[in-house]
Formats: sequence, structure tokens, C-alpha cells
Amino acid sequence: MKKREKKQKTLNTEMEEIEKICNEKIGKLQNNCVQKDLQMKEEEKKQEILETEMEEMEEINKILNEKIEELENDYVQKDLQMKEEEKKQEILETEMKEMEEINKILNEKIEELENDCVQKDL
Repeated sequence: MKKREKKQKTLNTEMEEIEKICNEKIGKLQNNCVQKDLQMKEEEKKQEILETEMEEMEEINKILNEKIEELENDYVQKDLQMKEEEKKQEILETEMKEMEEINKILNEKIEELENDCVQKDL
């Protein structure tokens, strides 16, 4: 019986040792799972932040593109107005030259008529 008790005691000791080793391994595995879970949550937070930043950048780009389009339209309008003003200025200059020419002709006619009148008087 003593042999049996001794064997039982040895088996119990070995079982306790195995249980201790198993518990340590289970603890390590649990710690690893907790660490992996924390890492995954951290990665998820980073991903959420990146997605939010991307959405904000898209909104900023949309606003910038709208502003650029608005500025381009303003530029085109200003350019058209300037061309219109240049055309008006050219027309005015041409009309001024024509008026000067007409005045010159009229003055020559007046002078000619005056000369004719003077000749007739004489």
C-alpha cells in the first residue's frame, strides 16, 4: 500500500506541476490575447482617425475646387469686361479721329467759302 500511496503522491505532485504549467501557459495566452486585442483596438482607432482625416481632406478639396472655379469664372468675366472696354476705347478713338478729319474738312470748306466770299466782294 505504501507503494501505491507513494505513486499516488507522485502522481498528485506531477498533476499539480502540470496544472501549474498549464495555468502559466493559459495566463500567457490570455495576456497575449489581451495585448492583441489592445493592438487591434489601437489600430481601429488609428483607422477611424485616418478615415475622418480623409473625409475632412475631401471636403477641403471640394471647397478649394469650388473657390478655384469661382475665381476662374470671375477672371473670365473680368477678362470679358476688359475686352469690352478695350473695344469701346478703340471705337471712341476711331470716332475721335473721324471727328478730327471731319473738322479738318469742314474748316477747309469754311476757309474756301470765306475766300470765295472775299473774292466776290472784291
